Amino acid sequence: MSITKKVVLDKVEFVGDFGILQVRERTDVVETIDGVENVISSSYHRSIYNPDQLNPRLLGTDEDGNEYRVDPLPENLVPYVTGVWTDELVQSYTNDILANESETLAAAQELQATEETE
Repeated sequence: MSITKKVVLDKVEFVGDFGILQVRERTDVVETIDGVENVISSSYHRSIYNPDQLNPRLLGTDEDGNEYRVDPLPENLVPYVTGVWTDELVQSYTNDILANESETLAAAQELQATEETE
């Protein structure tokens, strides 16, 4: 008798206008008796990946000059996104994120200025 743990990609799907990648991993605890495997426990873990993780963009730098980037896409998922995350889609996603960041920053600055005058 032996007990092993197996982690497998259980589900890979793309959702939304920008093809956000959702991945579900299943972890099985497997008991093997006389060559027969029986799953005695399973659990799931979900992860979400965005198109800008294929070629991680620079988010900023700190006071010491260290760069911070979007986390890269795990190598085992690259084959899944190859036909979906085109250069045009990645650029469109990045442009949308940057536009939203600019709008959020402008709104925060406006709110801060209003609070300072009160």
